[in-house]
Amino acid sequence: METGVLRNWTLHVQSLNDEERERFELERPYCIPAVITGEVIEDYDRRFSPGDAMRTNLLHSFDLQRMTAITSSGSIYKLQGRGDILHDGVPTDYAQAVGETILRLAGVLSAKTPA
Repeated sequence: METGVLRNWTLHVQSLNDEERERFELERPYCIPAVITGEVIEDYDRRFSPGDAMRTNLLHSFDLQRMTAITSSGSIYKLQGRGDILHDGVPTDYAQAVGETILRLAGVLSAKTPA
């Protein structure tokens, strides 16, 4: 069940070099080096009010077909509308960024591959 709904969301992806990735995977084996920020539309756990800005914990996974993100704390957010994607703080073309993000998270592209 969803925890809440976000709009005006941004996926913040952090690239990691090989050493950083190894350490990250050891310390946070079920996490993705990414978070989502956005505006709360609904929060079913009543932690946030509609209109509040929020930032998730590290992501555990996300589903672009259902537009949902699952955080490391188990919260599930529905992402409403088209969002933005930042790779290391740099805005990226949405379509290209979605494809590259999926490939990076699947381990096909390395962190060294330029966006």
